[in-house]
Amino acid sequence: RVRKRNLPLDGPSGLKTFLNERIETFTQQFQDTHTLNEARKLWIRSQKTQSLQKMLQNEFYKELDEERAERFKHRLFDRTVHPTQIHALPVEQDFRSIIDLICRDNVVTTELKMRLARSLVNEFLGENVAISSSQEAYELVLDVRAWQDAEARAQLFHGVESPVLLSFWSDWDGSSRPSGQGHRLAAAVLLYDVQRMAGLLKHARKIDPSYIPPEDLWKKVQKLEDTTRKFWKLLNRITDLTVELAERYQSLMPYDLVNPSAFRKMLGKVGLSGDPVRKIWQHNDKLEQQMQKLREERRFWLEYYFLLNKQLRKTIHDFIPRMAGRLDDPNISLPFVAFKSAVKRVALTPRIHQKQIMDRDQFAIDTTVYNICEINTLAQQTGHPRMVPALQVSMSDTPRAFVNLDRKFLQHRETLSRSGGQPAPPVWIIPLFEEMDRVKSIRQYLDELWSYAGRTRRVEQSEQDRFKEMVCEFFIAGSDLSQQVGQAGSQELYQHARVDMKEWLATRGLAADVRVKLGSGEPMQRQGGYYDPLAGKPVTVPEGLKELPDGPLKLQLSSARFPLRGIWQGWEFRTFQSTVLLHHLSVSSKDHADQVRRMNDTFQGTRNRSVMQRRQMIESLYGYAPDTAMDRFIEIHTRNFRQILYGRDEDLTGLHLVSYFLSRIVPTLRDRPTIRPVSSQEGREVLQRLARIIPMAESGSMLRAIGHQRSQTVMIGVNQLSTGLFRAFRQFMEDPEWKGEGEIILKDRILSRLPCLDILKSIRLYQDPDLKIVHEAALAFPPGNSAFAALEEDHQLIRDMIPLLQGEVLRQLGLPVQDILTENGVDPDILSALHPELAVLMQYDFMNRDKEVFFSSIHHIPSDDWLQAVLSELGKPGIIGFHRKAVWDIVSDSVLEKIKSFNELAAALNTLAGIFPDGAMDGQSDNSFGNLFRQVLRLPSSPEDDRLKILLLEAVRMLRTATTRQTEVPVDVLRVIRDVRQIIKMEETALKTSERNLIQAHLLAVARLTGENG
Repeated sequence: RVRKRNLPLDGPSGLKTFLNERIETFTQQFQDTHTLNEARKLWIRSQKTQSLQKMLQNEFYKELDEERAERFKHRLFDRTVHPTQIHALPVEQDFRSIIDLICRDNVVTTELKMRLARSLVNEFLGENVAISSSQEAYELVLDVRAWQDAEARAQLFHGVESPVLLSFWSDWDGSSRPSGQGHRLAAAVLLYDVQRMAGLLKHARKIDPSYIPPEDLWKKVQKLEDTTRKFWKLLNRITDLTVELAERYQSLMPYDLVNPSAFRKMLGKVGLSGDPVRKIWQHNDKLEQQMQKLREERRFWLEYYFLLNKQLRKTIHDFIPRMAGRLDDPNISLPFVAFKSAVKRVALTPRIHQKQIMDRDQFAIDTTVYNICEINTLAQQTGHPRMVPALQVSMSDTPRAFVNLDRKFLQHRETLSRSGGQPAPPVWIIPLFEEMDRVKSIRQYLDELWSYAGRTRRVEQSEQDRFKEMVCEFFIAGSDLSQQVGQAGSQELYQHARVDMKEWLATRGLAADVRVKLGSGEPMQRQGGYYDPLAGKPVTVPEGLKELPDGPLKLQLSSARFPLRGIWQGWEFRTFQSTVLLHHLSVSSKDHADQVRRMNDTFQGTRNRSVMQRRQMIESLYGYAPDTAMDRFIEIHTRNFRQILYGRDEDLTGLHLVSYFLSRIVPTLRDRPTIRPVSSQEGREVLQRLARIIPMAESGSMLRAIGHQRSQTVMIGVNQLSTGLFRAFRQFMEDPEWKGEGEIILKDRILSRLPCLDILKSIRLYQDPDLKIVHEAALAFPPGNSAFAALEEDHQLIRDMIPLLQGEVLRQLGLPVQDILTENGVDPDILSALHPELAVLMQYDFMNRDKEVFFSSIHHIPSDDWLQAVLSELGKPGIIGFHRKAVWDIVSDSVLEKIKSFNELAAALNTLAGIFPDGAMDGQSDNSFGNLFRQVLRLPSSPEDDRLKILLLEAVRMLRTATTRQTEVPVDVLRVIRDVRQIIKMEETALKTSERNLIQAHLLAVARLTGENG
């Protein structure tokens, strides 16, 4: 199978290397699990039975609402479910099963081994890496297990007690028919605890034959396997019915109802054709009634398992004193000590889109609010409050949406209270800001929330307490901002907005209670939420350092360390792609929280401090120093970044169009969109809505950060982190404002605030030296497109500007640049003493991949390991180029045709808009336009979530206007018809499954090779 797809068997991205790395990883997991079990046994023997009894009884005791709320508010990070995974869930599950069987001295069946072997090959081919929303429940359980193991290691090996909270961020279904995703996630965690406690109850009877548990509880434990199977079958049925309902509702096309054909009208008059609205309503009403019964059944079983969890927990809690005298025996207490409650350690933090709140049809948001309150109510009644403590709202740009959502939660809680039930705890609303304009005007948003808090507080409640009841944090999507202004600009925007928000909060005594979170992906272009294995390690190798003469320079080199990068850098409250660095995050977060609390107290206790002094205090706390030179550079860089990606107004489109159509072809790793959603209320007039899409210089990215980064950087070969950077360097240095000192100011005040090491690394890995795909794609654009001219100029400047970045990297390492970096590059003896990765980045011919050229620039090879590491780094860009070319060969024809048709459509519509400037839609269209309209509607994805489909729909609507106003159809109208039909035809012609899987395999190979996903 691998050979048939022309994928490599050998080499760094080959099958053999992949299998060796996976086996090595899971061997390490087995050793860690075995070591952890042995450490538990030793720890049990070393503890007093009284302390063991107290610890166990605390674990099997209910949670208090106040403690749970504090743990959530001070959690370390959010675990996201972005489609960025590079490994397969079935492989992880099978390996975990094998490890558990071996640790329990059970036999690993041949069937399980063969299944694992098949899963590993499929994982390499990318055929089982995608995770559906229904599988996220199993993913959550695996995360919990890893989290619990990390907590146990911290306790046993380092004496650190850290029962932290795993905040699992999931996109709950935002369609017109919510699927109950939250119930699946809650059920998975709940059943994981119930099944393990059922095992503990059986173990209790085994070690104490005289012990007899409650009869009804024991019967439930005996039937647990059967009832669990039925419960999952029920949840799956609800998910399937949700999909069916959504498809049925989407099949009801408004165009057919508003403009029925003459034949259909005639059939309706004589009674041979029924009302289509009534037909679809009657059919869906049956399904809705069936869904209602299923939801009632789901509530019954979820309540059943919450109560069973409570019974088991209390029963085991009461059983522990019976074995108090034998707790120091690992054979007795090991299963109890190993148990860590998953329900206590998991918080679900779903995300919905703001448009769901603002839609005319409130069914979706009402159902979401109901589901959250139902889960929280059932969990609270059994000792686990706030299982869903907060709801994140993406694309937040109006306080009205926040107010509407808060009122719905208040209304639902009041309804529960009046009906005599136990009221659900408040649910925090977390606004997620993704648009540049809103981030810049964040104070206005906060002022309106503060006003609302004052109007809705209870008589005995202060405004501060009401505000803290509504919101516990604000979320700025750094990754999405990066697609609008570039990484440097988005980082400055985030820093400035954070200082503004903290100053606003501190003046109201809220800085210690309301946090600001940064949304970050793994690559630095997406704000660098990655794990850097080099952080804090020496920048030199001992073997190479020995060859240098003694002196101050050698001493400086020996003491130099790699700077903290990625998630090691700073103390931002972030979103992460995985569970990592618990202890580091815990300590840094606690220290930073103490500093914020002291700052907040200072604001409240000091009256004489001026506004400027307060601002300076916050800027000092967050390490943010406003600089006019940096502001000017960000302005220049943003202009260049946007010109290359989106073109100028007269270009209509830019490089981003290539990324967009590539991203549409690539199979997704999760069933969530990589296309940026657009509001259904984006204006009613044709030209108003059309202006949101073209020119792209005004509308910006049509992709989410994940799809944009992957398409442009990996698939096209234009490193997004440095796009427009080198033109900005040159323009900044030549700016007359600096009076000939532009280069000095750039070195002293700009480069130090840029992630120079990440920029160098990503350029070397991803930037195509020949820009082959760019040159091919440029032929599908009209001649003279300024985006490609600017990109070519930016690319040509790389060689001249790289020494500036190399020098700044050496400065950040604490090394004397003038003694190391010369006009001919780094001194050969010093180059061979550097860490292999750094040595490759510091070579004179920066883009060089030839080992002979590299070795000619050094005097000796320190060691064989150093040699192999250097060869690996030199070879990575070529391997990425191989996979890039393979993907392009599959998709190039389709993508280039779509780009050409889209550009022609954009130009024709632009001309047509000039002919009919008012854009009114009047008159009836003929049947051909009705067919065209329906063809567009049948394209994949819903129209409100896809800018391409909105553009095509508006094109057809504009055609109706054009043809009804003129007796002769203009040439531009004919072009629009042709281009719309061409795009429809290509969109409906999907790639074969084998081709899509092959694309996925190549992209995953690149992600594994570079250690970057997302």
